[in-house]
Amino acid sequence: MLKVKELSNYLNTDFSHSITNGDLNFKSRTFKKSYQDLNSVSFGLLQNLGNINSDCYSKRSKVVKTLKKIVSNSLLVNEVIFFIQGSYATGNITAFSDIDVGVIIPDKKISKKEAKNLRKVIRLMLGYMYSVDPLMHHGIEIILACDLSRYDESILPVKTLRSAVALNESRQMNIIVDHELSVINAKKKLVKQCDAVILFKENKMNQSLYKMKGLISVLMLIPVLLLQADVKEFLYKRDAIKRARDLYIEKIPFTAIDMATEFRKDWLVPRYIYYLRKIIVLINPVFPNLQNAQRISGSTAFIKKNKADYFIKEAKNFASLVKEYIDD
Repeated sequence: MLKVKELSNYLNTDFSHSITNGDLNFKSRTFKKSYQDLNSVSFGLLQNLGNINSDCYSKRSKVVKTLKKIVSNSLLVNEVIFFIQGSYATGNITAFSDIDVGVIIPDKKISKKEAKNLRKVIRLMLGYMYSVDPLMHHGIEIILACDLSRYDESILPVKTLRSAVALNESRQMNIIVDHELSVINAKKKLVKQCDAVILFKENKMNQSLYKMKGLISVLMLIPVLLLQADVKEFLYKRDAIKRARDLYIEKIPFTAIDMATEFRKDWLVPRYIYYLRKIIVLINPVFPNLQNAQRISGSTAFIKKNKADYFIKEAKNFASLVKEYIDD
């Protein structure tokens, strides 16, 4: 039985463990107790991008059309659902914005051949997504259909899924939200995110655009998770950050979040990083080195030292205060 984390690693990573089973069964997230705070919701994934009048619509449309083409050319089991969520779906992207794609794997058994084909499709999608954003860190979010019957909103809030756009057929989503489980896991994730920021090492390599983008991304999730863990509100990311500011600004300074927001607005990726990444991929076509190409090319440009040092200090302070608050 494959757990979702093992399946995600197999589908996303450059070097993954091979799958030996003839047919694959997937193991849902285990529940230590039966939670009663359940809520059933149904909606369809959107077929079209939002905010069609935005300046960035043509770029978003090109990305979505390319991803749809990759999926449509594949030979996947019909029940696999692909979607794009976040700013690429709703609009108002910046040069910092990630391309956030999710995949929902059906409950049925799939063969080893089908799993390999799914990995191939996801790797093709990642190759394209990384070429659009050579500083992108994460892979594609893997969700098991069986987990939708006890859904953990700390993975992706339902309000975020409602604004997601389908990359294959528009699908009806039937979700039973486990609210108590969502809050418990949000707190666990919040502690991990805070620790990641607190333990971030202050050295020259960590001031590279690649490392700093990772830090900013982790930091910006902290107010979102704080809202989920503390007041049990699961909102779209931008709305969650605004709501968290309103609730906590008198207790926790949001200087680091303000700085991160400015970084995101002014984010600029030097053109040579795109070319360098492409060269790295072309030089070594034998080995699957997508993520290494990201790390290497993204580590050749840096944030100014004094600006990076101040931001890292404020980020650590913010994470420490949030952790103290949630532990009280």
